[in-house]
Amino acid sequence: MSPRNLKTLYYALIHPYIEYGLLLWGNTHSTYINKIVILQKKAIRIINKKPYNFHTNDLFSKSNILKIKELAEFQMIKYMYKYNHNKLPPSLGFIFCPLNKTHGYNTRTSLIIYSTTQNIGRLANKFWAQLPVKIRNAKSFTQFKIKAKKYLLSRYYDVTQE
Repeated sequence: MSPRNLKTLYYALIHPYIEYGLLLWGNTHSTYINKIVILQKKAIRIINKKPYNFHTNDLFSKSNILKIKELAEFQMIKYMYKYNHNKLPPSLGFIFCPLNKTHGYNTRTSLIIYSTTQNIGRLANKFWAQLPVKIRNAKSFTQFKIKAKKYLLSRYYDVTQE
């Protein structure tokens, strides 16, 4: 099979299982997700027809596929984009609350968003703050997703150049 067909199979048979509930479990300790990481790396090597011990950063970048940790980060920043642009369903809006709505003072941290579910909110804020401003200010959600994914994939390239 061609790499393109193998990639299609990956997105049809493997990716949905990785992505399901990733917003909640994706940033857990690596010992809990290590088996899934290994299986994802095995799949990326098969797609690119490389041996079992081939380094995978270049393969993920070349294939335009995010690793599990970056995929979890991607889910969180997409969530934050929707929150900041009032595109979340009302039932999910309670999770975050900007600090400037809790007090009337104009402070350095008044634009920080805190979460009632601390772990997700803390990580989402951290990932959101690390994004370049030009990505955060994207005009549409589609444009945001494209730029954010490209940014996350570029970090694989930076790692391999060191």
